[in-house]
Amino acid sequence: MRYFFLVGLLIGFINVSFAQADKKIELEFGVSLKPGIGQVTFQNIRYRPGVGATVLKQAVFDNPPIAASFAIYHKLGSNFAVGAGGEVNVVKYQRNPVIGDEYYDKVFFPVSIRGQYRREFIDGLPFLAEVRGGYIIANDNFANSPDGFFFIERGRLMGGASLGVTKRVAPYTLVVKAGYEILQFSREDSFGWIPDRDGTLNLTYDDKVFYNYHYHVLNISVGIVM
Repeated sequence: MRYFFLVGLLIGFINVSFAQADKKIELEFGVSLKPGIGQVTFQNIRYRPGVGATVLKQAVFDNPPIAASFAIYHKLGSNFAVGAGGEVNVVKYQRNPVIGDEYYDKVFFPVSIRGQYRREFIDGLPFLAEVRGGYIIANDNFANSPDGFFFIERGRLMGGASLGVTKRVAPYTLVVKAGYEILQFSREDSFGWIPDRDGTLNLTYDDKVFYNYHYHVLNISVGIVM
């Protein structure tokens, strides 16, 4: 339901925006690199007496995500704009969380609403500040079994803020931004794979832990505005 809500919000915003005067609408296309910051940390989860797990709290991508983005903005006067947008993020050679010597290409899709403040402090070089928040569409499954996947990962919330400058390069406007993002994911891990050598654990596929973890990243982007 959350996916449909966000997609509906984006489509609705586009429809409303295009009903306005053309001069109030801006389309932005960009690419960005998101190097990670911080260190890997863990949290302990107690499932029941004698059974628990040490799981991720903060993670670091094995390689920086590379993103292609699209956004539409509606200008509110000369200094403010609101909008919505989406991205395709790809992480090359991300380590498989179940099999340590295997890698895969991780793909996820942040969808967000945004607000911008714009002001020209230097002639010919306008400044902007942007905040954004939304949801991450992601679905990765690992370790399939007759009962289902033992390890399931989904996207959750995201938020970020950036500062940037723009430069008119007719007929477009060049935008360079740098900022910070937090990307949250959720995991569902089954205890069913744990060997029960002495017959005391009695763990099945349905014995699971659920938890959230996150990434801290920088967001360095270049785009054009039409």
